[in-house]
Amino acid sequence: MTVERTLVTELVGNTIAQLWTDAGTSCTWAVLAFRLTPSCDQIVALEKRLDVGDLTALVEAEDLTIRPIVVFDLFADCCSETWLADVVNREALRGEVIRVEVVDLPEGFLTDQVRTRQEKDDVMGWEIYTTAGVCSLAVRNSSNGYYGGAVVFDRRVAEPDPTWTEITKDYSA
Repeated sequence: MTVERTLVTELVGNTIAQLWTDAGTSCTWAVLAFRLTPSCDQIVALEKRLDVGDLTALVEAEDLTIRPIVVFDLFADCCSETWLADVVNREALRGEVIRVEVVDLPEGFLTDQVRTRQEKDDVMGWEIYTTAGVCSLAVRNSSNGYYGGAVVFDRRVAEPDPTWTEITKDYSA
C-alpha cells in the first residue's frame, strides 16, 4: 500500500479534535477524516504572514477556519478492499501533533489476524506522536494478492458526512 506525504504535512502542528471513518462500507474505498485545531503558535505565525500579504497564508487561514476537516481516501484497486482497521490509544490525539511516522508492524501481525476479507492482506501503520502520547493507526487492504490500495489526500470539508462514524476511543474493525 502507498500513502501520500500529505498525511504527515496536514497533521503536524495541529490537535486532532475529532476522528471519523465510514467503516469501509464500500468494497472499493473508505475514508479517514480528521478535524484539526491549529496550535497557538501556528495561529500567531499565520497572522504574521497575513500581515505581510502572503497569499498562501490566506489560503491556509481559510482552510483552518472554513474547512477544518481533512479527508483521506482509503482507496482500493479493483477487486480489493481497504479500511481503517485499528486505532490504538485514541486519547493521545488530544495533544498537539509533533510528528507522524510510517511504522513496520510486528512480525506475525498479518498471520495472527483473522480479519482478512479475501486471500491476502497488506497493512499500513502510522504512529502519531503528540504532546499527550502516541496514537497508532492501521489501515488494511485485502485482495486476491494481485491488487492493492493506497491512502490519498482527497479534500478539506467544513462538516463531516452523516454516514461517517466518529471514533472516540480505541477501535478495531
